[in-house]
Amino acid sequence: MRRWAGLNLKIKMYEALASEQAFQIFLSHSYSDASHIELLYEQFQDLGYSVYVDWKTDLELDRANVTNKTAETIRARMSKCSALIYVYTDGSRESVWMPWELGYFDGLNGKVAILPIVPQSKVATYVGQEYLGVYPYVDQEEERRGNGPFFWVNWPGREAMRLSEWLKASTAAHHSS
Repeated sequence: MRRWAGLNLKIKMYEALASEQAFQIFLSHSYSDASHIELLYEQFQDLGYSVYVDWKTDLELDRANVTNKTAETIRARMSKCSALIYVYTDGSRESVWMPWELGYFDGLNGKVAILPIVPQSKVATYVGQEYLGVYPYVDQEEERRGNGPFFWVNWPGREAMRLSEWLKASTAAHHSS
């Protein structure tokens, strides 16, 4: 009996430590886009960003059995993230969690950007989800002279900012026009 009690205590200590972990980016996405998310996650990690993806960090979450604890875990993780990047795909329209995450994070922190993975002709339209157009969007510049790819945050009518600079900027600075 004591052996199990000790194991449970260790698990609770690990969970407490894990819940304190901070991330630069909360990657909001549809699980149907897992292959795209895996690539983005690796790119961001390779560039030195800390990234939260629920199915990579919180393995105990069960997509087939969503509970209040699931929402509590996601809210706690968002409170430890600097920014939310909403990965917009044709599949993201089917997600019930993505709009919830976007609304919650926007109210919590406000530092949100959209990363579209759709044909170029659909980038600015967000058909059926026009509210996404109020946020800046992220695009990627391919590798130059061995420096690796760069991600940029763009606002209509404004100069783009490197993702690294945007993540460091205050929330008020990224909203100003």
